[in-house]
Amino acid sequence: MRKFIFINLFFFIAFHLYAESYFQKLVNTAYRNNYFIKSYEKIVENSKENINLSKSYFLPQINFNFNFTQTDEPANAAVFKAKQGKFTMKYYYKHMANPPYIKNHQYVISLLQPIFSKGNVYLSKKQAEINYQAAIDSLNEVKRQIKFSIFETLINGYKVLDYIDIAKEMVKRSKVYLDTIENFYKNGTSLKADVLFARYNYEKAKVELNNAKNNLHKIENILKQLTGKHFEIKKENFKYSDKINKSELINYALNYRCDLQAMKKYLEIAKIEIKKAKNENMPAVY
Repeated sequence: MRKFIFINLFFFIAFHLYAESYFQKLVNTAYRNNYFIKSYEKIVENSKENINLSKSYFLPQINFNFNFTQTDEPANAAVFKAKQGKFTMKYYYKHMANPPYIKNHQYVISLLQPIFSKGNVYLSKKQAEINYQAAIDSLNEVKRQIKFSIFETLINGYKVLDYIDIAKEMVKRSKVYLDTIENFYKNGTSLKADVLFARYNYEKAKVELNNAKNNLHKIENILKQLTGKHFEIKKENFKYSDKINKSELINYALNYRCDLQAMKKYLEIAKIEIKKAKNENMPAVY
């Protein structure tokens, strides 16, 4: 007796662990393959890169300009000679009326280091960091929605599986009834109408069974869209509690739902944008 109880207990534990791993396998596969999740992961990557980009705004700006001019126009030639320190009386008397081609080169290298860029460098960095956290919250919310969709799809699949079992039993019983009525009809104890009615019920039961199987295929297709891989619907025991305080549940959702947390962060970003707009009237110091 103890051995029997131990075997049953082991089977129950093993089945429960298998059931949990099956659902978690579906969720993990969806996290890897779902294109909706992948798109949000790209948004997180881009928002992380924007943090580094916002830091780069405080780096110095290096500009390099090169000008080359060649002219024999008297006024410009005289100006270039003056800039080069070669405008002598000899040049004035000899070349001023008909100057030769004068070449002038100019190199300009400038380095601008932002000291105070209207506060926008610091604010842009802060915005980028908050936006990165908001993107992570949005990604987690999408994952939660996908996970719940998998759970909901499995529940619908379980209902169809139960209906398939019922439909199979309907087919089985209607077939037995049809065979019985046909035997009665052969023995002359039943009417042709009874046979036709029994055959109608049997065919109707088969149609119901096929419809249920088609519905199961539809649900498996939905599961494939969520996970990116084909899985057969397998029943699983989900633990839940019916002792739920609605007010506590609502407060928990308001405080911890990832999409609401993301919206709060986007609100912070909007407030910072207002500060940046006010700083436009301030000078920029380099």
